[in-house]
Amino acid sequence: MQLIADGFERVYDELTWYSGPHAGLGDIDGKPHYFQGDDWDEADE
Repeated sequence: MQLIADGFERVYDELTWYSGPHAGLGDIDGKPHYFQGDDWDEADE
């Protein structure tokens, strides 16, 4: 678990992915949070 040792946190689920995660569930400060990228532009698809 080198990434966690380097300060990265666990991602449990990536619900939307396009050139990187856009929405999902992951730890922030050790507690699970839902995340969603607001900069999604459908013109990029």
